[in-house]
Amino acid sequence: MKSDIPEIIVIDDAPNAANDFAELIEAQTGFKVKPFDNPNELLDYVTHVNVKVAVIDQVMPVLKGTELFHKIRQIDPNVLAIMLTGEATKEELAKAINVGFSFYLSKNEISKLSNYVLDLFTKYEVAISKELKNVPAKKLFSFWRHPFTSCDIVNCMPYGGMVISEEGECILDIYAGQEKEWNTISNIDNKVQIEKKIEQKLETEFSISAQQISESINSSIIAQSSKLYSISSQHTESQKLTYKLPESQNQESVHVSRRVIEQFPIYQLHRIVLRKTCRLCKQAKYISIIVSKQTTRFKTKQIDHMSDGSTREIDLGIHSISKNINPRN
Repeated sequence: MKSDIPEIIVIDDAPNAANDFAELIEAQTGFKVKPFDNPNELLDYVTHVNVKVAVIDQVMPVLKGTELFHKIRQIDPNVLAIMLTGEATKEELAKAINVGFSFYLSKNEISKLSNYVLDLFTKYEVAISKELKNVPAKKLFSFWRHPFTSCDIVNCMPYGGMVISEEGECILDIYAGQEKEWNTISNIDNKVQIEKKIEQKLETEFSISAQQISESINSSIIAQSSKLYSISSQHTESQKLTYKLPESQNQESVHVSRRVIEQFPIYQLHRIVLRKTCRLCKQAKYISIIVSKQTTRFKTKQIDHMSDGSTREIDLGIHSISKNINPRN
């Protein structure tokens, strides 16, 4: 079963060369191939697409091929790769083997490239099938609703560190001499966040909508890390505190004239592997996606507006939804 979204990628710092290699592979294998000349764009693509085989030029100005493949493997350790080289040293070839390249191919022997790609694509499919065929799966849809295919969650793991949202909310804004009842309200959206391009990937490759699977993914994530997430669908917690910002005793000195406290939600990324199986031919297809979910933690900062027009920013740290926030003088 061939995907409409390219699962084979090629990178060369020369755009024309990358396009030529991609066209050669497509013509001789029938697979769709995505060419790149920018490593960062390639890494972003690998993050959101289930890439199986990468063809990587070793000598590039931004990153050497071995360094780029190391970064690819940090995102998805299952990707297989071929090194293209015209000038690589023996040391670089030895490093290529250590990093995990399956083949290295001189550009003078480019006619062999398509056979190598086909070999690795088959190797990938066989390896994933062996690894996942006995994994207990959680059914997402009942048989009567989908008589021809079933879709299962076969893996759900945290992906990288936590991500602090760039969009925060003001929870206290007070001027010198004021006393306020500080009503800190924290809202947690318990839904899984799925990016638009991943939604499109699910619809294109698996013919399912994000809405259909988000509840099951959400349940799997909570079951795995219950202490990190709220169980209710929309969690709101409020605390009433009284806070006073005293006026400075010496108005001639630089002092705090206004204090603002903001909090920012913290999200955890998760890699989800889904499996879709044809009930007629029993062929399985796998797809890997990245989703995010808001945790019960927030990062808080204090911004003091000084009497001389300057500002100072104080990191109040990361706290849970139920912890009191203490401003600092």
